[in-house]
Amino acid sequence: MDNRNIKLAHNLIKNSIDLKEGDNLLVEVNGEDGLNLANEIINQAKKVHANPTLNLIKYGKLKNFLINATNNEIIEYGKKDYNRMKKMQAYIGISAPQSDKSLEGVSQEKLEIYNKYYTALVHLEQRVKHTKWCILRYPNQYFANKNNMTLNEAKDFYYNVCNVDYNKMKNAMEHLIYQMEKLQHVQ
Repeated sequence: MDNRNIKLAHNLIKNSIDLKEGDNLLVEVNGEDGLNLANEIINQAKKVHANPTLNLIKYGKLKNFLINATNNEIIEYGKKDYNRMKKMQAYIGISAPQSDKSLEGVSQEKLEIYNKYYTALVHLEQRVKHTKWCILRYPNQYFANKNNMTLNEAKDFYYNVCNVDYNKMKNAMEHLIYQMEKLQHVQ
């Protein structure tokens, strides 16, 4: 595991979603590459006495489900996950796709049903409006290739951006605000 996940998990728990004792947290991973980060988030969530749940979505299995499911099965899948999301106070989504074509082969009709009865219901209606949430990509080989970087370069860039010292930044901004408020005119 990359030790930088420890700091990132801390930043997500403390700064991004401000997880509290007793909060129910859903950590959802799209693609297996983000599992180490997800496990570290779960470990740190337990340290603040929150109640984390892990959901791993494998693109191949989701694709197969959507191709073979009836419209009603897709609707029921959305209802089940909507009911789970209603129990959550917090959500962290980690996306680690292997390609742009993860759902290639799923008909437009099925994708529209999935987007309407799953994505819109679970994420837009419930998660976005009723939880503390953060979604992020995870630096895998696909991420590196998309950004014309080696995997190590992509990881270094990612962790340097995501693992900023937010408290130090906050203190610097407070000083800047104080200085700006003393000014009468800015040119």
